Amino acid sequence: MINFREALRKVSTKQYKLAVEKIPVSLCVGSVLAETIIAPIGLPIFNNSAVDGFAVDYRLLYKASLTSPKKLVIGGIIKAGSKPPLFINKQHCWRIMTGALVPKYFNAIIMQENVKCYENIAQFFHPAYKNQNIRFNSEDISIGKKILDKGSKLTLKDLGIILALGIAKILVYKRPSASIIATGSELVLPGKKLKDGKVYYCSGKMVAELVKSFGVKVISEQIVIDDFNKIKKCIENSLCNDLVIVIGGISVGKYDFVKNIFEDLCINNIFYKGNWRPGKPLFFGDFKGKPIWGLPGNPIAAFTMTNIFLQECIYKMQGMIKGLPWKLCKLKHNFYKKSKITYFVQSYIDDSNMVSILPNQESHRLGNLIKSNSICYLDDNYSEIKKNSFINVMLLKE
Repeated sequence: MINFREALRKVSTKQYKLAVEKIPVSLCVGSVLAETIIAPIGLPIFNNSAVDGFAVDYRLLYKASLTSPKKLVIGGIIKAGSKPPLFINKQHCWRIMTGALVPKYFNAIIMQENVKCYENIAQFFHPAYKNQNIRFNSEDISIGKKILDKGSKLTLKDLGIILALGIAKILVYKRPSASIIATGSELVLPGKKLKDGKVYYCSGKMVAELVKSFGVKVISEQIVIDDFNKIKKCIENSLCNDLVIVIGGISVGKYDFVKNIFEDLCINNIFYKGNWRPGKPLFFGDFKGKPIWGLPGNPIAAFTMTNIFLQECIYKMQGMIKGLPWKLCKLKHNFYKKSKITYFVQSYIDDSNMVSILPNQESHRLGNLIKSNSICYLDDNYSEIKKNSFINVMLLKE
């Protein structure tokens, strides 16, 4: 059996070739950049006012005070989005709105709350200083600055800055297409009446929603009974997609056909079975450059293997530079496990960044999913992990 570190290395170093496409920026959230974004303009684009107020030459207010206010004629108003007049009397002040272009004749903006107006006269009660309340061109982002690296997964925050730079379309990797096949004659869709020996279908749906959150486009999601030919046909028809995920039927039981079907279809076996719990009967293979996965059918095992191995695989398929979201946390209590086996356990990280391992970790138990917000990685080198030890923890997507 392969150990976790070697298995993850095989997944992360596998090379995939996804096509790229140019899409509108408005559709980019969740996609992965296939190019580096360089600022074509500076931000702010021009010198603008940080407040609603009055634009002045600060030197005119040198002697302004509460007892001897400086009076200036209001020459006009400068609105956001409007172009100021070319020629302005520098001895006047101008009312100006937040975000409006500051004419070159002015070098300070006085907040309107600190000014009193009488008809077309403004009174100022305090001296000003140079560049007061002015946002300067390119002070935030300069032309030519690298904004986002190739391989970055785009978020709502990224969307805002890309649009502010005037970029309409960007080059991204196409989202990988996937087919999800759940095997098992016992599976029944929720909402239908259960007969003896039947269970409700949940593992496949959890995996489908998880991989969607990783950036995958799920083309089909199917349930197939434990029949060799029917499962084989279903898998064979799915090989046109970028990614195939089969859930259940991957162990060594009498009706576990998936491993033999993979062999019949000439799917290259990269590894099968791992020295970890849950999810020991995990298959990772390759068919014409496309990853093929066989997951155990138990809900927690399928959920855990998807979060760890499939998440890494999908990120690499999309050219992402970011790896799995591990973080170091202190363990809140002592924990004991079998030595020489890696464990992935449901856990809870509290507000103080301390992690507690939840009880009842068997792979068929779903109750911990409600309570957990993370998965702990407990290395095979240790059987006893002491309180306050630092351990690797993966935050789960909500």
